[in-house]
Amino acid sequence: VYTLAASCYFAVTGYLPTTGLDRKLYGKNLISPIKHRSDLTPALNQVIMNGMELEAINRPSLAVWTEQLRQAVAPPPVTATVRVMRPEPQGNWLENLLGLNKPTPQNTPIQHIPIQPNPFPHKSAKGIDYSELEKLLKAQEWRKADELTAKLMLKATNREKEGWLDAEYIKNFPCEDLRTIDQLWVHYSNSKFGFSIQKKIWLECGGEIGKYDFKVWDKFGAKVGWYNPPKFFIIGGGWKTYIKFMNDTKNARNCLSGSLPSSLDWMNINYLFSWSNLWKSEENWTVVGNIRQILVGASVGLFIDLFSRRDL
Repeated sequence: VYTLAASCYFAVTGYLPTTGLDRKLYGKNLISPIKHRSDLTPALNQVIMNGMELEAINRPSLAVWTEQLRQAVAPPPVTATVRVMRPEPQGNWLENLLGLNKPTPQNTPIQHIPIQPNPFPHKSAKGIDYSELEKLLKAQEWRKADELTAKLMLKATNREKEGWLDAEYIKNFPCEDLRTIDQLWVHYSNSKFGFSIQKKIWLECGGEIGKYDFKVWDKFGAKVGWYNPPKFFIIGGGWKTYIKFMNDTKNARNCLSGSLPSSLDWMNINYLFSWSNLWKSEENWTVVGNIRQILVGASVGLFIDLFSRRDL
């Protein structure tokens, strides 16, 4: 897989990638292909980077990687448009000769034919039905899709009663279900949202697999719009509540790339306040938001473990 990915790296960029030996012994970083070639799609860039993970255990299998590559290079859906010409006019020979009755082409859309409406099946190791999630994503109902994603992840781990997940459940989350959820988000957002998109942004912010770095997490949070950096030293700023985030982005219609899915994070923070009614009003969320900045570490570990999954 590494050799194939390295070959793809050179084929699409014209640059030789940093050797595994230099990365292993001297700590040199592998430059993302997209930095050499800006017109490269994020999906193809991520597939190549996945295949060139330094540790073999972090690379997908050959079958999984080749399928990811096939999807990354598949052409986007297109629509068919038919040009209809009016019948030849029946004017006199002089008008026809001078072009006064020249037929006028008309662009008449006859039928829109999506070539690839659903390029992947809804696989689930737990028998979960993801058709409602696909319906919401297709309609760009981002907030509803975000909240449903959290519910489906709880269902896939039999944690609906508890209402939250921890690192153990994230590490053991069914591969097929995680891939289905991510693929649906990536596909219907045109590669704007999805766990794999978030992982890409986190890596670009300096994140490392399995490493808990709060500075990188703050940088990532600011990049996706979850966090407002302090304006003066440590004054101001802070992590947004779910209500604040959704209000600021008009229910996620104006949010930044990688900001969704997000409700898994807020759901776990909300659970910490399950003994009270603080979260039920926007006014009380001001108090909760201040406390949340202290407890945000719980979410860091959750997402770091998620980003460490090699099936993203």
